[in-house]
Amino acid sequence: SLFCNNLTNNGSTINVGTGLVFVNGNFYNTGIINNASNGVFAITSSGAGTIPHTIGGAGSYTGQLTISGGLNTQLSSNFTVQHLRVEGADSIYLGPYNLQVDAFDLRVPRIITDSSGSFFMPVGASPVSFPVQSGKATSFTPVTITNTGVYDYFGINVKDKVLINGSTGNAITQGVVNKTWYIQEQTPGASNANITLQWNAADELSLFDRTHIFLNHYVGGFWDPGQTGTASGTGPYTFTRSGVLSFSPFSVSSTNIVLPVSLLNFTATRQRQGVLLDWQTSLEQNTALFYVERSDDGGATFRSIAKLDAAGNSNVIKNYSYTDLTINKPFTYYRLKMVDINGKYSYSKVLAIKTTIDKHLLAFPNPAKNMLHVQATGNAEKATIQITDITGKKLIEQQVVLNSVTGFSIDINALPKGLYTLLLKRVSATEHTVFIKE
Repeated sequence: SLFCNNLTNNGSTINVGTGLVFVNGNFYNTGIINNASNGVFAITSSGAGTIPHTIGGAGSYTGQLTISGGLNTQLSSNFTVQHLRVEGADSIYLGPYNLQVDAFDLRVPRIITDSSGSFFMPVGASPVSFPVQSGKATSFTPVTITNTGVYDYFGINVKDKVLINGSTGNAITQGVVNKTWYIQEQTPGASNANITLQWNAADELSLFDRTHIFLNHYVGGFWDPGQTGTASGTGPYTFTRSGVLSFSPFSVSSTNIVLPVSLLNFTATRQRQGVLLDWQTSLEQNTALFYVERSDDGGATFRSIAKLDAAGNSNVIKNYSYTDLTINKPFTYYRLKMVDINGKYSYSKVLAIKTTIDKHLLAFPNPAKNMLHVQATGNAEKATIQITDITGKKLIEQQVVLNSVTGFSIDINALPKGLYTLLLKRVSATEHTVFIKE
């Protein structure tokens, strides 16, 4: 048996056999470590070692490497190991280096991609989970890959933010999960993968809607959105894209982010003569047109009712508006189609507004499942919207400004099934209505 604070193997061969090697510090290997028998080679902490520990070296390591003691292990070079046995709540920080592991034994560590390094594992027809998270956050954002093509090693690096041009450009500030997963295959061209990304509610930026999302793949110079769908889970959340044949940055959004347009807001207000649609952008790159689209069949189909020229290129706030004077249904749905100079396009969120007025406060649909659409009347006044349970406990609260008839939406996905009260509190009075979350 060997017990040491630090171990550097400068080209020698170490046969562990059935013995024990405990390194209570840093480990660097440029030789051969053979632990293919029943021995133990462990990077551990007994209270006297260096924290964080470092491991690295371009040498050969055969068999199992054990990490225990709640370590924060930092790579000091690219490192490859066949079997990694993790015995506690251990983390491995990659820095600018790559870590390759064939399999985990016992437990799975957190792999922190805090720089340019990637974490590699082999993937075949059975799903493989990559336990990664970005370096500047505590949010665990693993990737699961199934590969029905040629068996290959895949590398993952996850970073905060989603950038307009995949790995460059301005950050998208709303409607996305604020993470980019950089995925690569060791031998390009022969894989056919299903990719599942996981995230948490804290990773979602404003206007993100879990009921209408895309798993985007940056390829050919733009974000390819794939098929839309609904997130799985109640927190954390997952979404899967199938049939992926090439690899690069991936992201999750609730709008098609093909276009470099940052939409600050999009509102619909009922007026005496029609519905006023207002929207603002904070960033436009090569934007050509905005189409206002309307649905009179509950959002099933949309048609264009107006076309407005866009700013083209702008990094300041731009304001747009259009009034729909031809409403003829009790409920009307609107969205924006944003088109760039090359014909690529994306859609905004969908707004729903009741176009016949018979109450000051309306909530629909009722029962509601994920989004509750609210319509209230007012005269340029501030108000507070609250949702309470049957005991009167306040669960959701937000501030609104009421201009004539104002429509907005509330995400109720996190609420348990049951009966709730929606309250509109203004200076002059408080109104309420009830709804059912199904």
